[in-house]
Amino acid sequence: MLIQLFKVKFGEINRRIKATEKEIDQVLKGLDHNADPDTDPEAWLILEEEVCSLAKWFTDMQVSDIIADVHDLAHYTRLNYTAFQKILVVILSMPY
Repeated sequence: MLIQLFKVKFGEINRRIKATEKEIDQVLKGLDHNADPDTDPEAWLILEEEVCSLAKWFTDMQVSDIIADVHDLAHYTRLNYTAFQKILVVILSMPY
């Protein structure tokens, strides 16, 4: 059961990463790749700012997702531990 949960979470993370990669590709396709820093420094600065902003957004999103997944897995682990303790109490209180 626990292994299955990890497989599901891993698949979910992979799907999110692929969706984000598609979004990044779409943004990069819309950028002016022919901007020359020597002839058009303003266009180059805009391109650089957009790429930096996109990289920061992507990194922040990844960290947030990982933190949320770790939190969910920790909660699931606590629930399993509590359930295991309750089962032990019931079994140990049973007369032989």
